[in-house]
Amino acid sequence: MSASRSSTRVRRQWKTGRFPPTLILGETGVGKRQLARAIHDARPRATRPFVEAGCGGIPSMILEAELFGFERGAFPDVRDAKAGLLQAAHGGTLLVSSIGLLPEILQAKLLRVPEEETVQRPDGTRSEPVDVSVISTSDTYLNWGLGTRAQQKDLLRRLAVVTIPLPPLRERGHAILTLARYYLARYCAEYGSNPKTFTEDARAALLAYRWPGNVRELYNVMERVVVLFGEASRVTPEMLGLRALQQTR
Repeated sequence: MSASRSSTRVRRQWKTGRFPPTLILGETGVGKRQLARAIHDARPRATRPFVEAGCGGIPSMILEAELFGFERGAFPDVRDAKAGLLQAAHGGTLLVSSIGLLPEILQAKLLRVPEEETVQRPDGTRSEPVDVSVISTSDTYLNWGLGTRAQQKDLLRRLAVVTIPLPPLRERGHAILTLARYYLARYCAEYGSNPKTFTEDARAALLAYRWPGNVRELYNVMERVVVLFGEASRVTPEMLGLRALQQTR
């Protein structure tokens, strides 16, 4: 769903089997996860695992155990070893959300995974092979030269061989209407509602609205329209309720 020509070219290349570490940049709600999933599904690895890991708001020790697994006795009352998300994604894709929030202590460990194709559990004595493609996302445009620590810069460079910026919805022009029609039809089908089209005024309202919540807000609006006005065949500006949303912000 990206309007970026560069991302379209990159996805064509991935279909041939080449899959470098990739960083997807964009505001919250622009569809970073959906693009990552589309990249995974477009490749020969589509039938293999697609595993997600978030870096925000998780204590370093717990995040390390989630990513790399842990050995028996690593925590109180833990009697069995457990594989981490990297091993769960073996043969497939690991999506690392909010990569800029990854604790510094884990950066060096994650750096070694795509290069050495091995993973070592905390307090473990042996490395285990792992074949995983890594896609990272961030809400901000990371700048290598503005006071970023050298180790963090190294991590982000290695995990961002390809960088795909996703523009906010307000900058996508008439693609807003394409997305709105897609989600409207999708939710009509899911809820068994009458098919619907937009009036001319509704289309103008969709284009004029700033969409601070991006694609996520758009599909929420479309779902609400279908739920509240299931029998209608034409969607009006009043049904969209965008003016009320704008007044609450």
